[in-house]
Amino acid sequence: MKKYTAKEIETIIESDIQNNIYKPHEKLPTERELMETYNVSRTTIRTIIDQLIIKRLAYRVPDKGVFVEKEIIRKANRITGFTDMIKDTGSVPTTEVPSVKHIIPNETIREAMKLNEDETVLEVVRKRSVDGDPFLYEVVFINTALFPDIEMYDFSKESLYDIIVNKYHKKIYYLQEVVTATPVDGEISNFLYQKNSGFSLKVEGVSYTYKNEVIEYGISYYHTERFSFESILLNQE
Repeated sequence: MKKYTAKEIETIIESDIQNNIYKPHEKLPTERELMETYNVSRTTIRTIIDQLIIKRLAYRVPDKGVFVEKEIIRKANRITGFTDMIKDTGSVPTTEVPSVKHIIPNETIREAMKLNEDETVLEVVRKRSVDGDPFLYEVVFINTALFPDIEMYDFSKESLYDIIVNKYHKKIYYLQEVVTATPVDGEISNFLYQKNSGFSLKVEGVSYTYKNEVIEYGISYYHTERFSFESILLNQE
């Protein structure tokens, strides 16, 4: 019987996960089964499993075994709406909108959106899920001077990105974002984690037209186990 290297076994299992031979939340073969299949020691198998967990391809449940992790959604360096980003992965996005209202922005929002003290914005709160699992809690502040009557649209069914582009014919020219790990509680934590407190990836972003007009200012709280950012840096020299 061929004796595989640890790297070969890891590559085989990783490929099986990515090709859906092992489906999300499906239990992987036991350590003994993998030892017999690949003719290696228990120590080698445990090292391989640890690597799969580090790569967030699998997770361990005490006294039950090792299971395939649900796919991590990665946000790459391109501007797109949440709905399209999720659909591109083959998953199904859903949105609940508990609140839509006009507000007088505080100083932080005014500065981010370059507003005068007498200007108002539309605040939209959205709870967003992927394949039925909580994924993102989001508060967006929309510049109503650029988008009059935008509150008439159903944000639970229509993509804000599509509304901006197709209904108001505005293009998001660039987007500035700051990502931090932050504790969350209350409504945000209860939605994301079904408990009173936790940690989230907080993303604050401001989007602009090519004329440098602010389209929106958003604060998003992502489920840390279901989302990651991908950054590609180019050397311009």
